[in-house]
Amino acid sequence: MFKNWSIKHLLQLWAAITLIAVIGMGVMANYANNLMSETQSIFVEHLLPLESSSRKLSQISLLLSQRQQQFLSSATVSALSQFADRTPLENSFQENAELLTHTLDDEQQVQRLLESLLKTYQDYLQLDSKLYQLKKHQLELTKDIKAKQEGNEQVSAALLLLMDNLEKRLRNDNLVSLLALADPLKSHIHQLRLLNYKLFLQTDDPSSFSQSKIQFDSIFSQIEQDIDAFSGQSFQLLYVTETLQAIEKQVESLRVLMGGESGLIAIEKENTVTQTMLAKEQQVSIDMMSALTADLNQLTEHINLYNYREITSDASSADYSWWQIILVSILIMMAVLVFAYILLKRINEPLVLIKDSIRALSEGRFETRMSVTSTQNEVSMLARDLNHFAEVTQNLIADYSKAKVTMQHKKQQLRAILNGVPEAILSLNEEGYIIDINPAGATMFGGTIKDILGQHLFHFFAEKQRPESVDDLEHDDESNGEYEGIRMDGSAFSLWISVSRILSGNEEFVWVCVIADITKWKQTNQQLHQMSSELNTILENAMVGIAYIRDRKVIRVNQKFEELFQYKRDEIEGQKTQFIYPSQVVYEQFGEHAAQYLSVGESYEAQLELVRKNGDRFWCAMAGKSIEAEAPQNGSIWLFEDITTQRQNEERLTNLASIDSLTGLPNRSVFNDRLEHAIHKAHRDSGRLAVCFLDLDHFKHINDSLGHKAGDSLLREVATRIKNTIREGDTVARLGGDEFTVILEDIRSAQYVGKVAEKIIDAMSQVYLIDNVEINISPSIGISLYPADGRDVDMLIRNADAAMYHAKKTGRNNFQFYSVDMNAQASLRLAMETALRRAVEQEEFFIHLQPQVELETGKMNGAEVLLRWNSSQWGLVSPAEFIPILEDTGMIEHVGEWVLTQACNSFLNVKDKLADDFKLAVNLSGRQFKGGNLASRIRYILAETGMPTKNLELEITETMLMEDPELATLTLSELSDMGISLAIDDFGTGYSSLSYLKQFPLNVLKIDSSFIRDVTSDKDDAAIVNAILAMSESLGLMVVAEGVETIEQLNYLKQHTCQGAQGYLFSKPVSEEQFYELAQKDTLI
Repeated sequence: MFKNWSIKHLLQLWAAITLIAVIGMGVMANYANNLMSETQSIFVEHLLPLESSSRKLSQISLLLSQRQQQFLSSATVSALSQFADRTPLENSFQENAELLTHTLDDEQQVQRLLESLLKTYQDYLQLDSKLYQLKKHQLELTKDIKAKQEGNEQVSAALLLLMDNLEKRLRNDNLVSLLALADPLKSHIHQLRLLNYKLFLQTDDPSSFSQSKIQFDSIFSQIEQDIDAFSGQSFQLLYVTETLQAIEKQVESLRVLMGGESGLIAIEKENTVTQTMLAKEQQVSIDMMSALTADLNQLTEHINLYNYREITSDASSADYSWWQIILVSILIMMAVLVFAYILLKRINEPLVLIKDSIRALSEGRFETRMSVTSTQNEVSMLARDLNHFAEVTQNLIADYSKAKVTMQHKKQQLRAILNGVPEAILSLNEEGYIIDINPAGATMFGGTIKDILGQHLFHFFAEKQRPESVDDLEHDDESNGEYEGIRMDGSAFSLWISVSRILSGNEEFVWVCVIADITKWKQTNQQLHQMSSELNTILENAMVGIAYIRDRKVIRVNQKFEELFQYKRDEIEGQKTQFIYPSQVVYEQFGEHAAQYLSVGESYEAQLELVRKNGDRFWCAMAGKSIEAEAPQNGSIWLFEDITTQRQNEERLTNLASIDSLTGLPNRSVFNDRLEHAIHKAHRDSGRLAVCFLDLDHFKHINDSLGHKAGDSLLREVATRIKNTIREGDTVARLGGDEFTVILEDIRSAQYVGKVAEKIIDAMSQVYLIDNVEINISPSIGISLYPADGRDVDMLIRNADAAMYHAKKTGRNNFQFYSVDMNAQASLRLAMETALRRAVEQEEFFIHLQPQVELETGKMNGAEVLLRWNSSQWGLVSPAEFIPILEDTGMIEHVGEWVLTQACNSFLNVKDKLADDFKLAVNLSGRQFKGGNLASRIRYILAETGMPTKNLELEITETMLMEDPELATLTLSELSDMGISLAIDDFGTGYSSLSYLKQFPLNVLKIDSSFIRDVTSDKDDAAIVNAILAMSESLGLMVVAEGVETIEQLNYLKQHTCQGAQGYLFSKPVSEEQFYELAQKDTLI
């Protein structure tokens, strides 16, 4: 049907069919849109409001419950007042309930549910108001209790201070009988303070407060009796009487704080009753909210069922309409695709034939022809034109190929001649413009042939040397054909040119030029002249004397040589060099020695004393070498430099190298030399000597607090005092830092050495005044004796150092003589210190993990990281032995960072098996706090390992915090801001101050195992543990008990509300693999 149609008619038919299909699809899309709009209107206007109201009622109920929990957990009255107003929630609840009632008025079951829901809701509101008032009253009582407890603590502390001062005065006055009376009074005051802590532990039974009141009254009576007994035996001592009166006043203050209707016991009792009521009402509130939630759930189910029925009905009618639309759309699309296929085939087949024919022509196959049909459509017309074009083109190409071959032969011959010469050959027209040039010319002018053609020849001449015309260039005899040229890139070059005028084939005159580049030839001449001038300038301006000498005669010298020897060159050139040597012997010896090197072509250097013209001698450095190694007889070049000042400076530096620049004392090398000489002298004379090794105690503290300038002043003063205490023939030296050594020669006995050491200690212990600041410092001295303690320098110094270390261990500010035991201890410590420095590289350190257990659930909620050392030399070494060495040497900082990194990696390996709030506890050293960069180093390690900060807990001791409270506060605050938990380790054994518990951002207290060990049998330990638990609860701190080993200890801690524990009862410290197995257990109890 479409075989003879033109492409134009086929495309018009396609456009018509496409338009009809688009109109049909538009009608169906409009119908579908109307159907969706009707369904959406029903859903939005009727069903969504019901669902929204039901959801809002549930949300409001949840918000009311959350609000109640929040004000019940409020810690202060001001925080509680934020939850006083609940009107917005009540209004919103009422609005949504009314909307449901109005919308579902024909649903009887829903109406009954709404009535029940509103009744329960009103009852809940009344109970909520009651709970709010009870909570407010309880917070006010708690605030009053804390105030009275703080006052009680202050009064108790004041009483103990008064008793301590009184005992001190009585002890100084040696009043033994009164001291015996002071003990029961102080004991009863301690009992009174302990009873104050026990008030934290009162049960919910109000009768227990009455018992506490009886105990307080009993102790008050005993204290009054003690005071009366004390007064009767005080012998009317004024300070005793005044102290007892002050104690009576403080005791009376305690009686007022504890007794009466507004006393601490009464308020505690009322607070207990209030808390009991609050707990009961809170349980009722929870039950009521559960009932309210159940009603809301039933209401939601009925509303969902109602919505489902409505949506199902609309969906059924929509499905039927959609299937109709889809069927009609499929039929239309199939019709369009069938027609498109026919049209594409009709157009594509002739186009493929045309494409193949054109490609053949482009590839040079001009014999290609297309088949031509009798039809008159576009394709047949294009085929006839293409066949005609191919035939004409084929004939033209054949003629062109013949002519091209002939021209190429001639051009190749000429081009071969032009390309073979190194000079530039150019053809110019009569005006001088370049019409042809060979490759050598293009290279010379610095461009391509294409760029140069059409340029005027004079364009490549320097502006000052351009001739007027080419004729002038041909007849220029003055320049000899040499000119300065300019390349295309602007660079200059020198050229030689020759031009000739010839007649071309078309009867026109052209110029033929031959140009040679003579730049290098001219530059070589200039460089030779320049080099000669430069060498002369260098020679005359050199900073050393230079002489050209042949056969030991001066041929030529420079100006510096004249200045150095004070001779004019006219006086010495041609003369023998003997005039610069101090003697004929030196002249001959130097010549013989130098000739040995110069004759084989080597350089010769020497330092020799020479003579100036005026007779002055000076030290001169000389260096010489033959001009030609193969022919040394042609002479040599010599350099002369005055080094007199340099030699003097070297001698001065040699002297300075033997003296300590700070104190003026001999340094280590001089001390070793003198000790070596003293040993030889003592050996020769069968005498004895002593080596004293001194180290200043706590010198680093002075440097850190007053600065290095003050420390240097102190060291100079110490050096002066030591020198003033020893004999003139003895030696005192400074080895470095705060270490000094003394050599005592010709000693008579060890007692004499001891007296000298005592004199040094007495002198150095006197007050120093440095920068108007009084400083006290003492030495620790170790003494070794020759020959008993060593027969060489190293042995005597090492043994004296060991004795000094022992003096520090025995309290400092003393001296100790060396003994064999000291050497063994020092050697062991040195060996252990050396092994520790290699322990990290040799992977001898490893970590163990000891689980921490949550007592309420029995689950593992944390672990403490413990460092272990498996030495290749000693096997497993106790931490008590190697940790102090790490602390003393400062290696603890590097090892501490390694432990933290290993701990983080171990945690990440088992993270998936642990609780989300699991805490990994790592101990910190006091050395790590110093420097102020602890927080930044921990931040870097956590970032490098990917360890979450919430899972890390750092343990510090009380003493570490109090060494530098300001730095500790800043560092701990920065760590706390990072989200890291902070714990006090071994609580109760260090610096006991309750104030730092508020000062520092702490999270956990760890009770030391020494208190847990006898907690079930020792009343004092039990009282301390109970007091710590009570204080921690008041301060909001978590408590972990260390060293739990028995079931009795565990039960006691559970009964007294301790949150966590660790110890061998649950698990010993284990390896990482064993810890992985523990992590998979549900409970450890």
